[in-house]
Amino acid sequence: MIRIRPHRFAARILPLVLVCFLSFHSGCSSDSGSSAGDISFGLPGKTDLQSSLGEVTGRPNDASAPQEDGQWNADLEPAPDLTVDPLDSTPDGSPESFCVPDCTGKECGDDGCGGFCAACPEAAPLCVNYKCTVQCIPDCTDNECGGDGCGGLCGVCPPEAPDCVDNKCTSPCQPACAGKECGDDGCGEVCGQCPLAAPLCEEGLCKVECLPDCANKNCGGDGCGGECGQCTPQLPVCADGTCSPDPDSCTEAGKQVFLVTESKMLLRFEPETLNLVTIGTLNCNAQWGETPYSMSVDRNSFAWVLYSDGTLWKVNTEDASCQATNFQPNQLGFEIFGMGFSTNGPDTKEETLFIAGGALWDMMYGDAKLGSINSDSMVVSNVAPFAAGSGLPELTGNRSGELWGFFPKTSPPRIAQINKNNAGLVQSVLLPANMFSDVQAWAFAYWGGEFYIFFKSSMASASGIWRVSPGTGQVTTEMANTGYVITGAGVSTCAPTGDGG
Repeated sequence: MIRIRPHRFAARILPLVLVCFLSFHSGCSSDSGSSAGDISFGLPGKTDLQSSLGEVTGRPNDASAPQEDGQWNADLEPAPDLTVDPLDSTPDGSPESFCVPDCTGKECGDDGCGGFCAACPEAAPLCVNYKCTVQCIPDCTDNECGGDGCGGLCGVCPPEAPDCVDNKCTSPCQPACAGKECGDDGCGEVCGQCPLAAPLCEEGLCKVECLPDCANKNCGGDGCGGECGQCTPQLPVCADGTCSPDPDSCTEAGKQVFLVTESKMLLRFEPETLNLVTIGTLNCNAQWGETPYSMSVDRNSFAWVLYSDGTLWKVNTEDASCQATNFQPNQLGFEIFGMGFSTNGPDTKEETLFIAGGALWDMMYGDAKLGSINSDSMVVSNVAPFAAGSGLPELTGNRSGELWGFFPKTSPPRIAQINKNNAGLVQSVLLPANMFSDVQAWAFAYWGGEFYIFFKSSMASASGIWRVSPGTGQVTTEMANTGYVITGAGVSTCAPTGDGG
């Protein structure tokens, strides 16, 4: 109900007007001499007003008594309650008569007065925030928990997996820091911070700053997670910081024959094409005037070159670069010698470097002996002396474990298989004396089941190349003049043997 608050003056005057009105209907007159209900419209005092009100609102005696002197007293009903509620502003008590509907910015919903702004169409039947929207379809595909897209839930996670992560119920992450000073705790946090004194965190432990150490190393770890270097194909195995050869490896280059000349040139000889390929000039730091005397090649394609001063050098067959060894010259009287690698047996890749020689003066008179060199320690071991008159032999070996020698100073010159245990000659191929006499430079190699002799007499200007078949003893001139004075030849035990190996 709307209430209208009356003016203060009306609230005070209205009761007086009402009293006068009732008195008028009960017979009040303007005659001042009337004794029954004389009401004055002056300003009565409190006693006069009380007396007048008593006369108007009640009868002093019997209300039903007959009117004296032919007149009746009015029997008045109680006056209606005309008190106006100061909060009531609606004369008829209806609030709706003052409500104005408001649909501004609304497609649907309440208009503010109990009605609706509009009805939503079938295409968008739902009224959400006064806007018509399509009907929401909950989607809980593959969801164990979380919202369904329509304000509902797909599920409630159980106590054993109370956390809802990506709509899946999971157990709370338990940090794992047992035995850790730092690093990840497994839950996206860290187990601790390392102090400045040990700022590095490795495997959960704080460590002092790492300082790489590559002293005396050319490969392997530097102690700080880095590398000291990479090994080459020729030295592929890293052991204790040093690149070493792989005894089981055989490169294509290692299957060829290598030659060294008096002028320190390193050549590659290709028996199938008779090509001579220049690799480079040796830079070995031998004494001035000393020249290469003999050469052999290991399974890793490194050439071992003996100089005329008795020093032994390790040469890279890819670029002719030299590396000094700790070989001590003239061990056990081996002042000068020829060399050849031979496997320790037909079914093994382990090999031994054999040498044949002795004191230069003894060899000039035909006396020589067989020995070997440990390629790790560079220590010479003596095997046995050759038979008298063997002088100046040159050696070659093969993957079958055989060791062969070329003896240019015997009569006649010969190629012979050597017993590696006692230096005895097992079988020999005799050579024409007129072809291999007056020797000045010589070398020897076994390749593809045949022997190759590199020979220069004192009358020739350069070395020639001859091929010898061991079965028939046939000698074939492959190249009469190579243009070089060849003093050493080497072939590794990776080279083919002509029997399918």
